[in-house]
Amino acid sequence: MPDRRQFLRTVAVAVPAVAAGAGPARAQGPVPAGAIDGAEAGITPDLGTDQTAQLQGAIDTAAERRRALYLPAGEMITGELTLRSGSRILGAGPATRLRRAGTDPVLAAAAAPDILVSDLAVVTDETGQGAGAGTLAAFTRCGGLELGALHALGRAGTAIALFECAGRVTGCVIDGAAIAIHSTDATGLEITANTVENCADNGILVWRSRPGEDGTIVTANRIRRIGAASAGSGENGNAINLFRAGGVIVAHNRIEDCAYSAVRANSASNAEIVNNSCTRLGEVALYAEFAFEGAVIAGNIVDDAASGISITNFNEGGRLAVCSGNLVRNLRFRDHFDRRGDGIGAEADTLITGNVVENAPGAGITLGWGAYLRNVLATGNIVRKCGVGIGVSVAPGAGPAVITGNLIADPEGAAIQGFEREKAVGGDLLAGAPDVWRHLTISGNVLG
Repeated sequence: MPDRRQFLRTVAVAVPAVAAGAGPARAQGPVPAGAIDGAEAGITPDLGTDQTAQLQGAIDTAAERRRALYLPAGEMITGELTLRSGSRILGAGPATRLRRAGTDPVLAAAAAPDILVSDLAVVTDETGQGAGAGTLAAFTRCGGLELGALHALGRAGTAIALFECAGRVTGCVIDGAAIAIHSTDATGLEITANTVENCADNGILVWRSRPGEDGTIVTANRIRRIGAASAGSGENGNAINLFRAGGVIVAHNRIEDCAYSAVRANSASNAEIVNNSCTRLGEVALYAEFAFEGAVIAGNIVDDAASGISITNFNEGGRLAVCSGNLVRNLRFRDHFDRRGDGIGAEADTLITGNVVENAPGAGITLGWGAYLRNVLATGNIVRKCGVGIGVSVAPGAGPAVITGNLIADPEGAAIQGFEREKAVGGDLLAGAPDVWRHLTISGNVLG
């Protein structure tokens, strides 16, 4: 029998004929080879009444026969549909619409491996947003899951919820949910080439119940217009949020217009945040924070944010990073007690090298905060037109920092400045650090 990849290759888009009326008279495109025709199984598009029983019967029959079920173009109203192991549901693209009746998920499965859903839309009429608005598609402990070109439309709480799942979510379009995709405790997941937009709180969440290896790959997604309707101090308003999930790769995503961050990695060790393009962010664009060990933040573009990159919370154990080859520009102060406005900041065991920072009204690069500074090296960076070129903590208890070989052009204030928390102390350190600050090694920097 054809496998799920063959079904994806052979799925055809139905082109409905323009005709009066609905139901069986509606013209449909060709049924993919080997699939069961939903129309022949008693499913009637655009009927206007609940067809949960007919749809569930057709899904069960197709799974028993190890065949795909093809749902024709048109709208079908349904309650929750339970998918079995081996279920394959194909549609005619977004013209095939499963409209939710109630607040239960339209598609749901538990402990059911090898499921494929492709080329159809699940739609809700909910007017509210948030957890109470329910989930459109929910999968638990499903290995080999394939969600392809699934359109999840409307004000759901979460569009796609995954728990202990492995497989791929690819080419999907999610518009209007509070949260687009929420994965918890993944077992080998790829989230790639999806379009996520107009979400009330968050785009893609990769979480774990407790800290540990996760290994999800989040690549080539387009994410835009993410709000923070549920407020908070950073838990909402993010395009991509990692929480306790280790070894996650976030790469080559295009991210625009988020209330908070483009990528926020919270207590997520060994995260790779690489080659993302991010613009118009309300807070820090790229974050590695709290109890993490290990992060690579490289090759990203950040244009227009309250701050560029923050590698922080050494007080919570956050440490060990490489920040290299990033372009960070056009930052701004917030009308907020925490004004931000800095380009790149790090606190512990971090190499900052080969970055370009331009137009940061605070500092282009900041090393440490108060006593939270240890083993940070800033070398070979270009910092241009910033309030301060490079700021470094000189507060009691601050540990070693090396600032060498950087080009600092047109700073408004000092090229290199010592800080005791917010307070600038001492003069410009471009020529080197005084003996009183023996934790600093400063040499070879050039004022442009």
